[in-house]
Amino acid sequence: MKLSIIIPAYNTEKTLERCLKSVTNQGLSDYEVILVDDGSPDKCGDICDEWRNKNNNFKVIHKANGGLSDARNAGINVAQGEYITFVDSDDTIRENSLCDLMTELQNHPEYDFIEYPLYRFYTSDNQNIIEFEDHVYTDLFNDYWLKCKAYTHTYAWNKIYKRKLFDQVRYPQGLKFEDVYILPEILKECKTIATSSRGLYYYYSNPNGITQTSSGETLAQLLEAHVKIFIKLKTEGRYRWGDLMAYYMHIANIQCDVCELTNNVITLPDIRPGFSLVLNSNTTLKVKVKTIIINILGLNKLCILNKIFHKRRTRH
Repeated sequence: MKLSIIIPAYNTEKTLERCLKSVTNQGLSDYEVILVDDGSPDKCGDICDEWRNKNNNFKVIHKANGGLSDARNAGINVAQGEYITFVDSDDTIRENSLCDLMTELQNHPEYDFIEYPLYRFYTSDNQNIIEFEDHVYTDLFNDYWLKCKAYTHTYAWNKIYKRKLFDQVRYPQGLKFEDVYILPEILKECKTIATSSRGLYYYYSNPNGITQTSSGETLAQLLEAHVKIFIKLKTEGRYRWGDLMAYYMHIANIQCDVCELTNNVITLPDIRPGFSLVLNSNTTLKVKVKTIIINILGLNKLCILNKIFHKRRTRH
């Protein structure tokens, strides 16, 4: 068995058929699809059984509701493939994407996982494509996490992993933004990874999704994960300052949102990032302004000003 495709299903009876049709249009022969019915109250369980009954490549797990992480872990536990990939049941994959990527992995057995392009927030006003160059990474935290800004696309699903990476790793239960927690743990198990320009994952806009409905406490979990990684990278000292500070400003935005929505104390270290981001032509105006504020006034003042600014915009 070459590839296990794990698809958790919960409350997605309207999109599950669309998802499964796209998975069967991947040009694969040696594969299995593991459908995990996570105690769904709608017809997801019935749809899963129907597909298993008409396709020998499909397997179904029916379990009590435990959340996305628990469902993914249940799929990992029974996966027989040399490689694993994940698909969310409200998303799709462009035809033959997985076949092309599996060919690339067979040609490069040294790759521990490969990441491919995604169409983010598909069908919404904010839709955008994240593309990748064909590139190989061996300095995984300095070049992939920081320079490639993997921290902005930690998604589980636009990647194909060697199954053995999950021998000691599982998705954390009870946490939102679980992908941010687990990707650094997976990277610790890797020696070589690659990004590919081939294939395309369609991440559909979901108004009820985690990103769109995040509360202050949910964002606090996201912040905690990033702060932990940032402190580790800074302590180890293997980084380029500009890349690390770009990551810092990414986390500072999350810290501002958490301060605005909760009474939590600031957990991100107060660092003066310098002006390299301000002088960089690729830096957005918003990041430049926030970088200047932090350099002059500090992170605490940025959070205060951010909260005041949003309150005034709400009034108007």
